[in-house]
Amino acid sequence: NCPLWKRSLLLIKAWCLYESGSLAAAVAGLEPIPVLCSRNGRLSSYAVSVMVLSLFNDAGTHGVLDGSLDHPFLVLRRFLRVF
Repeated sequence: NCPLWKRSLLLIKAWCLYESGSLAAAVAGLEPIPVLCSRNGRLSSYAVSVMVLSLFNDAGTHGVLDGSLDHPFLVLRRFLRVF
């Protein structure tokens, strides 16, 4: 489902850019640095796209795509659990 893929990817990239730094700062007690910035040795946008694609691929090959990934927030939840 193309709109689901696009919206999920946009949501996860936004989380990686804006919210991941504050989560890491709260857990490790460091300054908030986002995980999405390939120039500084972090994840590239392409890498995040491949990670999200692997979630959809894994859900399709194991027969889990029966409604478990039918909303971008559910894809984000799976992303946070897997990676």
